[in-house]
Amino acid sequence: MLDAGRKECAELLEISGAEEFVRTVGEEDQMCLGLKMFHPKNDIIENFEILMMFVLLFVFMTLPLCLAFDRVNTALLDINFACDLIFCLDVVKNCNVGYVDDRGVVVMDRKMALKNYFQTWALIDIVSSVPIDRVMDAATEGKEDGGGVMGSKKILKLLRLVRMTKLVKLLRASQLVKKIRENLMAFMEFYKIFVSDATLKLWRLFFMMLTLSHWGSCLMFILLKAYKYPYASWAVRWDVVAPHTGVPVKSVLHCYTWGIYKTLMLVLGQAYQEFPTAQVCESSHGWCVIESWMTLVGVFAGCFFNAIFVSTITSILVSMDVSMQEFEEQLQRTNDYMRSLRLPGELRDRIRDYYHHRWKEGVIFDESLILERLNPELCLEILNYKIRDLVPKVPLLRTTPKAFSEALAPALHPTVTTEGDVVLKEGDYGDAMYFIDKGLAEVLVEAVGDQVVKLIADGCFFGEAACLLKVKRTATIRCKHLMSSYTVSSEDMDEVLEDHPEILKYITRVARSRIDRLQLLHLNAHLNEGTAGLMSTDDDEDARTPLFVSLAAKHRAEQAGTVAARVRHSLANIYQKGSSMVGGGSMTNGTRSSRASNRAASQRAGGPSSKHVMVQPGSMRSVPEHHAEDDDDDELSSLSGEIAPTRGVHATMKKQHSPKATHRPPPSTRHHR
Repeated sequence: MLDAGRKECAELLEISGAEEFVRTVGEEDQMCLGLKMFHPKNDIIENFEILMMFVLLFVFMTLPLCLAFDRVNTALLDINFACDLIFCLDVVKNCNVGYVDDRGVVVMDRKMALKNYFQTWALIDIVSSVPIDRVMDAATEGKEDGGGVMGSKKILKLLRLVRMTKLVKLLRASQLVKKIRENLMAFMEFYKIFVSDATLKLWRLFFMMLTLSHWGSCLMFILLKAYKYPYASWAVRWDVVAPHTGVPVKSVLHCYTWGIYKTLMLVLGQAYQEFPTAQVCESSHGWCVIESWMTLVGVFAGCFFNAIFVSTITSILVSMDVSMQEFEEQLQRTNDYMRSLRLPGELRDRIRDYYHHRWKEGVIFDESLILERLNPELCLEILNYKIRDLVPKVPLLRTTPKAFSEALAPALHPTVTTEGDVVLKEGDYGDAMYFIDKGLAEVLVEAVGDQVVKLIADGCFFGEAACLLKVKRTATIRCKHLMSSYTVSSEDMDEVLEDHPEILKYITRVARSRIDRLQLLHLNAHLNEGTAGLMSTDDDEDARTPLFVSLAAKHRAEQAGTVAARVRHSLANIYQKGSSMVGGGSMTNGTRSSRASNRAASQRAGGPSSKHVMVQPGSMRSVPEHHAEDDDDDELSSLSGEIAPTRGVHATMKKQHSPKATHRPPPSTRHHR
């Protein structure tokens, strides 16, 4: 029955042709001695594996100390017994946990799981779980030193080396180490802890050196212990331990540190020179043979470690901040190129500014190569995250469906323009559209002598007319301050807008309205004086950008404060003059009545009022002559116009410079006619 189930499972796997379809053989409800079978991915099993990992690391560090120094072994006797009990629980656990075979099938049958376990790790686990210290104490209790094999403490102490089989279990922890590494990376990512790969390599090299010195020091004392600490040994001659007994002269820590010192000197290849690092044996037999070979092995091990150390440091230096090195190399090549051409200093500074602002972090990445190795979904998420700051700024992207910005994201390419650079030239054919992320640009028109007629900033877009209507550039765009923008080619824009016809109609309408305004400016080309306004309200698209909204609100607040101050000042002047009129008597009243009669007579005669008009020579503009007596009336009448909201500089220019107002004769001429 079981073989039939396995055969059916194998056939299903062959038909599917994929290992991700996990099949299970057997059931988890099988009971034996009150224990059921556990799935290998069970949370309890995985947590127990993590506990076993820490226990193995503890044993890995304390085992050589226990074998080398009896004092340490006695102090850690109970802790070692607890570790042995945990290893026994691990044996029981392995007998009740399924396994995954080579084809990815989860086998939950108890008989098959036991057979697989006893064919692989069972012997090592059982031997390493035996509390050898307790067994030795029980075997030597009441025995003399020379009483038979079991009474020989020397042979029984050699049995402690069986405990080193526990270290073999570390080979089985590779999958667990991989999982711990993944969880550690997720933890560091969550708490924004960044550690470079070079730093991790240095730490691994450092721990490798500590592990080598730790085990080397302990192995030296294990060999000395096996030969009962002879007089010719380095430890006895240096007064580290007592001869024959091996009792530390000072402490275990003193012996351990001298062992580390000698190990490190062996690794560095210095342990065969003068005292205290030298091999001090003067004989060719006994312990001196062991120490001579130990020195030779240590020197060879040191050569391998030095080779690993040098290669690791070299790889770290080569791979450390590859993107930053690429940026510095590219910048250095550019500097050499500029020096060879003898470019002017101002141009060199602009080129260097471009590099530092295009790659702000000082690194260069081959983004296309990185994105090619990801699936389309991850690429789309990365590209949408890149333009997360651009979408809220551009009203077109902010108010349209999210699908439009997601479709446009792969076609957007970041660009940086330095101050004074011309982004596009009027009259050229264009094949790209621009979205401003940060910065300020000027709009220049040839009809007014290439003067600035408008300013655009964060959230504005331009180049849509040449991109969609297939016309020449209608204006010149020049960078006023450092500008970061995104470009999209006309082919990509047409492809995206095919699925969004309503957005195509809107952008086309915006492009035609901007062309109409520029054509109106061409008709009034001789009225080219005036100041350009920042994102005039005549352009509805620019008026909805966050920067313009904030500037408009600030302007209205400042204007309201200015008007209120002027009103208070005017009322104060009127109050002061009213007080003086009360003191002046009939003379002021007579003067005002005579002025009123003169104005009425002048109006009946069809002539000008008391504000006489002067015509400037060579100009068609009328400038009224100012009288100090009319300050109060003029100031109060002008306030009503300032309280009303303005329509922007372009609206004012249209009102002042319309054709009808331009050719209208001045009032003085009409009066004489």
